Amino acid sequence: MMKKILYSFALLLFSLSTYAQDLTLLHGETEIQNGGTIEVSATPDKFDVETLLTLKNNTDTEKSCILIKDVTESTEGQDFYFCVGVSCYPPTVDQSESFALAADAESEFSVHMSPNNTQGLAVVKYTIATEGTNFEFTVRYDIADGINDVFDSHLVSDIYPNPAKSTVNINYDLDPTYNNVKLSIYNLLGSKVKEFQINSSSNRATFNVENLNSGIYFYSIINNDKTISTKKLVIRK
Repeated sequence: MMKKILYSFALLLFSLSTYAQDLTLLHGETEIQNGGTIEVSATPDKFDVETLLTLKNNTDTEKSCILIKDVTESTEGQDFYFCVGVSCYPPTVDQSESFALAADAESEFSVHMSPNNTQGLAVVKYTIATEGTNFEFTVRYDIADGINDVFDSHLVSDIYPNPAKSTVNINYDLDPTYNNVKLSIYNLLGSKVKEFQINSSSNRATFNVENLNSGIYFYSIINNDKTISTKKLVIRK
């Protein structure tokens, strides 16, 4: 009897392990475990706090997925929304439409928070619902003045023009000691298609994006391999 119980328990553990490996969630190059938490800090005057994520299907069959949002803690005035593919859902919508994730493929999506000049903690639980199993993760926001962040304490503009055709610009006023600042551009599959070094001793940079095809991309400002912010870039020929 004891052997049967132990055997059944082993099968249960194996089944849970198999389900857990069906999907992989990445924040940058960091893997987020099922049930894990992403910590995000920002100042209340930040217009949009975006967290860019990559979802990988590790199986040999296509998966139908739904992203579900559950705001468990927030301060009045703060808004939360998410984008899947080219569709962004307003704060009033808590569930995406079903989207397909091909076998052995990956797809990017993003979750957003608008502080609206409101300080305070916020906790948002997200569930990626698929056939057979769910993947859950939590984003915990700490919105307060005085965050020690190079791009919150020094002025950096959004990339412009946006949409762009052949070149993009960015203005900034960085401490010259920051000598490893980069701008990286990714396609919707999460593949890096461009990377540029930012000269912190200057205050403006222009980058050539002429060879990028029309479409939606994401660009990240990176300092010493730490992603500071990620935003959307549209290329339109």
